[in-house]
Amino acid sequence: MGGSVYAPLMVFQTLGLPVFARGESGGWGQPSLLGWLLVAAVWWGVVSLVLRAWASSGLLKSR
Repeated sequence: MGGSVYAPLMVFQTLGLPVFARGESGGWGQPSLLGWLLVAAVWWGVVSLVLRAWASSGLLKSR
């Protein structure tokens, strides 16, 4: 579960974006506000693609 948040953030961090807040005494930092917004955008995109694929394959038919 943690990987679903931190994996996309590590990609954005390599691009130079400040996605992590400072950790206490140099520890592992929690996501910053920008980080949370980017994680939400990534997962919004993933869910949108999955739903579009399901709809085109007929798995989301109205009953």
